Amino acid sequence: MTNNKSELHAVEATNQIPEVVTGEMLDADDAVDTEMTVALAGIGINVTDHTLYLTITPRGGVRIIPINSSTDNDYARTKEVGLLDGVDRWVRLYTDQENKNYKVFEAPPDRFAEPIWPALSHAKIFRLAFRDKGRLVDSPEHPLFKKWAARDRG
Repeated sequence: MTNNKSELHAVEATNQIPEVVTGEMLDADDAVDTEMTVALAGIGINVTDHTLYLTITPRGGVRIIPINSSTDNDYARTKEVGLLDGVDRWVRLYTDQENKNYKVFEAPPDRFAEPIWPALSHAKIFRLAFRDKGRLVDSPEHPLFKKWAARDRG
């Protein structure tokens, strides 16, 4: 078992934001405006629905963790189980590469204080995480769309 550690406390999952693109050509997960799914399919990029979990570390680091809603592999399934476990308590997720899943361990009681979540709406967090970083593919003029489209022309 490798020690890929993250202290997490998942607050909420939502399906009310755009899909997230996954694929072998991506370095990271990029959100896709729903209006772009047909255009992306036209250049061979498949879009899959994801559930996004907002998490926080004991030191206040906030991140969004996507879970592919259409897969049934053990990595995704056990990671989601761990994130859901983190709604009520601090948990640590370990990548168990040998068994191809995540192991979830509850932190000792009272080890960490209750998380202090930023006073930001989901829309603001989404904008900061995706749109402001150029990771929301929302038009054929987006650099990632142009890169993928050019791949097919070359």
